[in-house]
Amino acid sequence: MLQSNTWTSRIVIYTLITNTTWWDPSTTRVLSNRDRYCIKWGCEQYFQTKSRASHPVWQKAFDAKELVEMYDWIWLLDATDAFIMNGDIDLRVLLGNLILEVGHEHADIVISRDWNGFNAGSFFLRSSDWTRQVFIPRWIQDEKRDLYYREQGSISQMWKNDEIGIRRHLVDLEYERSTLINSYYFGKVGNVRNWYQKGHFVLHAPGNRGIVKWLMENNQTEY
Repeated sequence: MLQSNTWTSRIVIYTLITNTTWWDPSTTRVLSNRDRYCIKWGCEQYFQTKSRASHPVWQKAFDAKELVEMYDWIWLLDATDAFIMNGDIDLRVLLGNLILEVGHEHADIVISRDWNGFNAGSFFLRSSDWTRQVFIPRWIQDEKRDLYYREQGSISQMWKNDEIGIRRHLVDLEYERSTLINSYYFGKVGNVRNWYQKGHFVLHAPGNRGIVKWLMENNQTEY
């Protein structure tokens, strides 16, 4: 019998805050939001404030290499343009249900898809042999390539050609299902919208710094 085996998982929320975002007015608010969630559900936080990568977003890959040795799951969540909105959602239950849904024990990446492809602003990595020995080394290797959308473009490229057998290991939350882990307040694919609605887990504004203003104008607040 397949078991999701997430009930006792050690989970860390990873936040990359480089020098360009540390002074953003919403930074303290974002970190407090994640701290409240971690206290409730027994997760940990990891803040990265320095980058040794060619572009700051690639620091995610370097840090993931270390964190998969310490935790069972890493939640890589963007810094100043993402908030946890529903604190009643338990990550362990969410991830466990997704593993049971795909029906095998090789679900090592959980990521959502929008009109530009995969979005790495809110996604999950599981500590597994494949993640440690295959995916992360290849991900880091792609830092040297001129890829559109950089670290998330790397994942999209691997998926397109099923490089390193990634399709077997990736849970693809397409479009409307992306709201399980990654809801926007703008954008759509055809008639399918992945807009935020009350009760959704995460509000994310990729590439947009207006998230705090949107919350205020729409009388919404984070967890």
